Amino acid sequence: MTGAQHEVVGPGMPENALRRLRSFAPSADHAGVNRWARRWERRRPDLATRPSDGRTLSVQESIELQHTAEEVWALIHPAENGPVLFPRQIAQGFKVPGTPDGVGEQQCFIDVAGNKSILEVIEYDEGRRAVTRTLSPPDPDRTRMVYSLEPLGSGCILSLSLEMDASAEHCLNSTGRDQRRRRAQAQIYLLRVRQALDRGEVRR
Repeated sequence: MTGAQHEVVGPGMPENALRRLRSFAPSADHAGVNRWARRWERRRPDLATRPSDGRTLSVQESIELQHTAEEVWALIHPAENGPVLFPRQIAQGFKVPGTPDGVGEQQCFIDVAGNKSILEVIEYDEGRRAVTRTLSPPDPDRTRMVYSLEPLGSGCILSLSLEMDASAEHCLNSTGRDQRRRRAQAQIYLLRVRQALDRGEVRR
């Protein structure tokens, strides 16, 4: 899904690995990105074993749009629309070759500095709902981004939730500032979607 992960991903890769990823030019063989994604999946910390007692930290924001759910989905789902939503941050977006449509799909985004990030779709309901997670750079918070669309008359409601599994200690240490920051990030994304749709910026 387009763009939101650039607002919520965790700390970056070690500098030596980041330099190697930067060596890929935007015109390079995209299949190589998938190889790097698999390598980072092996090398990053085993976040699945981090203590968790079932708590979930989450924020959700919604916006009513005067556009159909199909029109909104056509904007937010294709990775190629990353530069449309965030032209100052994202230079290029594409679906990683060899990954399936729907669950298991990977999308790569290259920012204006040449850094790359890869997300994976882990839940998918065509045109209505998708859940993504960041594969690289590693996200220690294991944030899930939940996009959902609800038709409403001639328009729809678009919601974005940022969810993070956490231990009790993490919940106690999470500050109001963290929550406000995440909520602001979701709001910025939703407003940018509305702006792009109202201005007819969707790429065909």
